[in-house]
Amino acid sequence: MSGIQGVFLNMGKIILILTSLFIVGCASLPANYSQLTSEQFLKGVANNNKPKIMPAKYIKDSSENLSMIAANYNVVGSYTSGLVLDGMDEATKLCRDKGLSILGSQEINERKVLACGTNSISFIAIHYISRENAGYDTGHTYAYFDHIALFDITSSVTKSDLEWISKKYISFENGTVDLERVHNFHEIKEAELTQLLSYFIS
Repeated sequence: MSGIQGVFLNMGKIILILTSLFIVGCASLPANYSQLTSEQFLKGVANNNKPKIMPAKYIKDSSENLSMIAANYNVVGSYTSGLVLDGMDEATKLCRDKGLSILGSQEINERKVLACGTNSISFIAIHYISRENAGYDTGHTYAYFDHIALFDITSSVTKSDLEWISKKYISFENGTVDLERVHNFHEIKEAELTQLLSYFIS
């Protein structure tokens, strides 16, 4: 490679990095999360991680004792860069800032699951990162997508509540993961997720 080609290659990399930084969303989370609702929290994480020009997809649902807010978006940058907020790390902070405790954390088929509360569960967070091929002309090999769901719980958890959570999460995931393009996707069954969630109340 000639010196001129090397200069142009390095300039291209610099332009790519600057462009990536420009299109990353701005952080919109306070230093302390104690006053945030689950929806405000999730929108703050999404706005930090996603491109400005690409909206996140939000899904909300509720039952008598439960409510769900879920977000899916393209992640700009790398989790190792320090620019991307890890959904479960931030959910842990949300839990502690609200004066609650981590009741447990588990992983199943690359999904991270966290339960937060005191004597009973106040919320459950589930996070999955899907990976697809990206445009090779940009220098990136993969594109990453966050799938994050928070379930607020207002009373003692029953088995039917856990089944509702499993059903709603898997429906959300199936509606947001591109099953034709995703790499190494390991399907999760409702019964498997319900069994894992049962660990938090056993």
